[in-house]
Amino acid sequence: MDKLGQSIEKDYENFFPRFWGPYYDPGNRVARRIVLEILSEDIKRSKNLLDIGGGVGDVIIKLESTWQGYKDFFLLDFSYDSLRKAKEYAKSKKLNINLMAIQGDASKLPIKSDAINIITCRETLEHIKDDKSAAQEMFRILKLRGKALIHVPVEGKPTVWAGHFRCYTKKKLSRLFDEIGFEVIECIFICKLARFLWGYPKFLIYIIWLLLTGNIIKRIKKVEFPSYYNSWFHRKIVMPLFDKILALDYIFSVRGKYKSGANILVVGRKS
Repeated sequence: MDKLGQSIEKDYENFFPRFWGPYYDPGNRVARRIVLEILSEDIKRSKNLLDIGGGVGDVIIKLESTWQGYKDFFLLDFSYDSLRKAKEYAKSKKLNINLMAIQGDASKLPIKSDAINIITCRETLEHIKDDKSAAQEMFRILKLRGKALIHVPVEGKPTVWAGHFRCYTKKKLSRLFDEIGFEVIECIFICKLARFLWGYPKFLIYIIWLLLTGNIIKRIKKVEFPSYYNSWFHRKIVMPLFDKILALDYIFSVRGKYKSGANILVVGRKS
């Protein structure tokens, strides 16, 4: 892995400053596949896409491999450093996209009306104080027949320490977009199995690695040590195992079979 890739990786490791391990969200891993599955045909036909709350652009490579021809990719986030790294990463990999990184507020998008074909907003809406304004802005900038795909976590109460302002139900999320004028064409639960992998199994496996490698004391004292992500244990054992489980999660998610899940996904079309 190059230095820039390691830098992006480090951002994720430090996302949650907890002693038990790096930030690794199986739910997002499944959700990226679901985004590609649901929007695959639209992506091929579209000239541009806006990813709201896209961070360091972890979805860029996956989307770029699906697109045909040169595309405009708008990445909006509050974090300047994350956007800078995303732009550098896209440039270093010579991705077939024109990446425009925008530091801004989703409730006041600096984009002209009727300009965007596709919007993705992954686990971001719950972080926005005025979610109705954000949804209205999505509607404003979308072209006619354009689509917005949003997914949010399912919680009993807002996770305040993570910056969540509110909780959503399928009915509440669907109504938010319907009242603004979107044609809600899908509203489903996703990532049920990933919810369990995100919690204690992930942390337990990480602690086992720390103990086996003798890095547990270094982690507690916050001393630098080799990346868990780059370790043979993570690449050859943990990820292949998780991916087999997540493959089932993906199948049940896209078929809309879940009665509950870790996330709610809604797809709205501007009609």
